[in-house]
Amino acid sequence: MRVRLRGCLELHLKTIDGALISAIKQDNLIVEGGRAFIGRRIQSNSPPADVISYFGVGASALAPAGTQTDLVSPLFRKTIGTIITTSLTGANPYFQCIASFATNEANGVLAEAGLFTSASGGFMLGRATFSTSSKTTSNTLSATYTVSF
Repeated sequence: MRVRLRGCLELHLKTIDGALISAIKQDNLIVEGGRAFIGRRIQSNSPPADVISYFGVGASALAPAGTQTDLVSPLFRKTIGTIITTSLTGANPYFQCIASFATNEANGVLAEAGLFTSASGGFMLGRATFSTSSKTTSNTLSATYTVSF
């Protein structure tokens, strides 16, 4: 049996008052290091201690490649606020990682995002690129990264 991992990134850029400026939904690539990370967790009687716990954003629109281990032009990583695992059973299992970036976080031109095991370095599970979007101190950003298998 072959497990096919898929990812989908959703971003919502809003004004301070909560008005939607832009919404992006983009499929992404689960990179080779991310697949190896998941494989090690499945096959091991004592899985590694590191877990996917950081959401990163960056500025590069360079197409995702399986060999990438980090964002191409990282700007900011933040601890994931919510991880939803209630949908891991059933015909179409998935989990979601959700992060909210405040007005003073991740400001600049954004064009890429990924999930990571640490605040710097560590493993990158997947990377997505999207149409550039400018985030300023007048905006908030909510990000949801869904991994399906």
